[in-house]
Amino acid sequence: MPDAPLAFTRDWLDTQRAGWTITLVGHEPHLSRLVGWLLSGQEHAFTELTRGGACLLECDAPVSPGAVRLEWLLRAGQLRRVR
Repeated sequence: MPDAPLAFTRDWLDTQRAGWTITLVGHEPHLSRLVGWLLSGQEHAFTELTRGGACLLECDAPVSPGAVRLEWLLRAGQLRRVR
């Protein structure tokens, strides 16, 4: 939900089973802001997830802003090349 507080998504993530892989799909600028917050604890985007781009974040439960790790970030063209 684009206008939902970022903590809403964090709280939802905390209800998911540990060890699961969860896919979140969204739009800009909310998705990049969420990624930035989860990685740094700051409510701002420091990267832009372009159309068709993706990133992999790793975290331990409970999800804590600033304690999430970025494993990779790829743009759509890069993803097409690694099929």
